[in-house]
Amino acid sequence: MLATAFAVLSPIASMADGEDVVVWKRLDPTSALARHAVQIARPVFEQHGPHIEDYQIVVFQSKSADGTPLAVGVLFRDPDTPIGMRGSSEEYPSYEVQLNADATLVINSYTSE
Repeated sequence: MLATAFAVLSPIASMADGEDVVVWKRLDPTSALARHAVQIARPVFEQHGPHIEDYQIVVFQSKSADGTPLAVGVLFRDPDTPIGMRGSSEEYPSYEVQLNADATLVINSYTSE
């Protein structure tokens, strides 16, 4: 998995053994990349039946330590979820759609529990 709700709230660096540092950063929702990512991710999210108007949408991007874009994530989360909470709330399960670096291809999608 590329990220969790915690990772989208502020820039965060993560590293697995032997891997390069990956920095996650929340994108400005009005940026062209964020808007495009939501357009690509929305149909994937809607296939699972939730009402999109019940969710807060957060877009984030991962970059390598040298600044190379790696991936874009679109997180659909309960707007009442406390900051820093990982996973889903009881009322609305969080759902993430992972895209490639330029947000043109869906890589993965899943419910975050």
